[in-house]
Amino acid sequence: KNINIASSVFTGKNTDSVGAVAAENNGGSISGISGYGNTIKGSGGYIGGLVGKNYGGISNSNDQSTVIAGAGTVAGGIAGVNGTNADKGGTIDNVQSNSAVTTGVLAKDQYASNLGGIVGKNEIVEKILMAILAQGHVLMEDVPGVGKTTTAMAFAKVLGLETRRVQFTSDTVPSDILGFSVYDKKSERFVYKPGPIMTNLLLADEINRTSSKTQSALLEVMEERQVTVDGHTHKLPDPFVVPVGSAGTQLLPQAQLDRFMVRLEMGYPDFASQVNILRDRQTGDPLQAVQTVCSAEELLTMQAQAQQVHMADALLEYVTKLAEASRSHPLVVLGVSPRGALAVCRMCKSRAFMAGRDYVLPDDVTDVFADVCAHRIVLSPKARISETSPSDVLAEVLRQVTRPDHI
Repeated sequence: KNINIASSVFTGKNTDSVGAVAAENNGGSISGISGYGNTIKGSGGYIGGLVGKNYGGISNSNDQSTVIAGAGTVAGGIAGVNGTNADKGGTIDNVQSNSAVTTGVLAKDQYASNLGGIVGKNEIVEKILMAILAQGHVLMEDVPGVGKTTTAMAFAKVLGLETRRVQFTSDTVPSDILGFSVYDKKSERFVYKPGPIMTNLLLADEINRTSSKTQSALLEVMEERQVTVDGHTHKLPDPFVVPVGSAGTQLLPQAQLDRFMVRLEMGYPDFASQVNILRDRQTGDPLQAVQTVCSAEELLTMQAQAQQVHMADALLEYVTKLAEASRSHPLVVLGVSPRGALAVCRMCKSRAFMAGRDYVLPDDVTDVFADVCAHRIVLSPKARISETSPSDVLAEVLRQVTRPDHI
């Protein structure tokens, strides 16, 4: 316990000591470890993790530059790649990392190539994972070529989800997405032929190139997670996520925009990140090196755990005040809906879960509020004339509404 690791590498096997730094620890918990640029080699053989196989739990660890390759039930939000993922009863609790991004995914900039070369976009990756843990959908709007599709494909591979991709065009019709019924001569009845919607992760690329009719066909799917074809309802598989890349000519209906938990913009990479992107692709595609670190069943478990995070009444009132302030703002025609307020709460819980907390803080609310609500509000003509953006309005709302001083 309370070992300050200066420069050594710890390896070996210890089945008796409680709190021992070892490749395999079956005894107790490892606590108070402060690692600065060092390596502890775990039983999974992964250099860069704290522990490869830990049956007793990792608690209260502060990781500055390494990755936790954990084993037990992930409650704190960080786990590694090559560790054993069998649930032996341990937990990862109260884990804090300066740049922790994901559960079961490498969390540092220098390992970004393990997410298919998503370099310099840790904040975006973090927000996407929050939305997935909150059982929400992601709308990525930006110029072509900044990595929207690559990001979605990397997440699908990392999380071990069945994935299908639809490239929307102007002639795409609802049955191309939802499926259709075909008469079967043998059974003498109509049989449902599933469309690409019957998957865990549907990558809907350039959705606003298609017609409003096709876009609207996704409303029931995204909200109720079911498909109705010829009067028969078919449930979608769990988990179900729709990351959408939006670039085209048709505006998404406001009712559909409200179905997306967050809207994110990738943005251009900075200079160093651009150089790294070019270097990584000189000899191959980094997306091919992405490893699966989580199964669909494990993701469902983490989603359930994230929703158990406590959110105090004071914070529920804070979210309500923010929503009401957006509705009464003089530059807003359509404010944050109740669905939007619920989405803020769910995203806050996911953020707290990823930070290793079982409770929500006011900082969680302020961090996700704009990403969750910017696409849900409609500004007045006066705001558009003055070139005021939804993010500007929401930032003003955050300044006007007093944060709770205790929870």
